[in-house]
Amino acid sequence: MHLACHKLTLTLTGLVDIHAVFLILGYTVQGWVGLGFYFWTQGGNNTWRVPLALQSAWPLLLLCGLYWVPESPRWLVMQDRIDEAKVILERLHSGAREADNEYALAELYQIQKQVVIDRTLGSSWAHMFKKPSYRKRAFLAMGTTAIIQCSGVLVINSMLSAPYTSHLLLTSSQTMDLPSTRICR
Repeated sequence: MHLACHKLTLTLTGLVDIHAVFLILGYTVQGWVGLGFYFWTQGGNNTWRVPLALQSAWPLLLLCGLYWVPESPRWLVMQDRIDEAKVILERLHSGAREADNEYALAELYQIQKQVVIDRTLGSSWAHMFKKPSYRKRAFLAMGTTAIIQCSGVLVINSMLSAPYTSHLLLTSSQTMDLPSTRICR
């Protein structure tokens, strides 16, 4: 049963779209930063430090913003903090300005019933592999993650010397210093 209202569904769809845009933007920035720091001659052997610091800035920013992220309503219900879960669900659905928020109340009811059912089931790591349907889900999740890691992005990132050589007319001595050619030798 899907309880999300139309407004919330549109908001979540927009967030998925923004996620894809930022992924592409990240790959683009990574390529330009790699190219830019390849030509930074004053850095010597330390040219890898600045790109590493740049990519570390975003997780640190996320860590600082974590204080303002609300708790999961499901986790709050599991801890018997029902009132806090209700407030968060009301805020997620349409805000606390509606005294009788039927979507939030229906979702809270569904979460409470599901938590009761979940407490009767096994919840260990071993149990995940004992039951065939759980085992299938676990292997699908692990397989999907492995396939994503092997999707070609890593190959493109480690083989950037080929586009640098062909499009930027770098000499063979310059391309021998690129990180990807050092790996492949």
